[in-house]
Formats: sequence, structure tokens, C-alpha cells
Amino acid sequence: MPDEHLSLNNLTKPHLRIIYTPAYDPDANRIEWLWRWSRREVTHNHQRTTFAALLEDIHAHFETLRQHPDLVLRQIGSPFAEQVTADQPLPYAA
Repeated sequence: MPDEHLSLNNLTKPHLRIIYTPAYDPDANRIEWLWRWSRREVTHNHQRTTFAALLEDIHAHFETLRQHPDLVLRQIGSPFAEQVTADQPLPYAA
């Protein structure tokens, strides 16, 4: 059997498509979307008097994300994210 039949490219070609992006493109890099969202949630328009208070808020934010992975998937635009309906409560809603 020739080696070309066993190559990863030949095995994945029907299932995957390689898309080349620039080395740094925050709009195309989904983890950047997550960091931007986390930064807005934790640091923007917040006033804390101690670094410990900031760390507490960071831990609380990421604990919420750990408990609700669907929030992360929706934030990064994943097709695997559960769709939100109008009658579902939002975790961050006041």
C-alpha cells in the first residue's frame, strides 16, 4: 500500500478544511473573543480597593463559565452552542 493512502491529509480531507489566517488576527481567533468578553465582565467599569477583590471576581467569573460551558460556546460563536430561547433565564441577568 503506498504511503499516500495513509497520510493524515487524505484521511481527513472529506471532513476538514484548512483555513489559513494571519499570525495574529483577534477577530478571527475565537479565544480572543472569550478574553475580550471576560475582561468586559470583570474589569470594565468596576472599582475595587484591593487586588484580592479583583481576584475574587475573576475566580467567580471563570467558575460561572466552568459551570455553564454553553455560555462559552455561544460567546465564541460555536455551532455546537445551545440556542437561547426567550423564556430561558440568562445567568448574568439582574
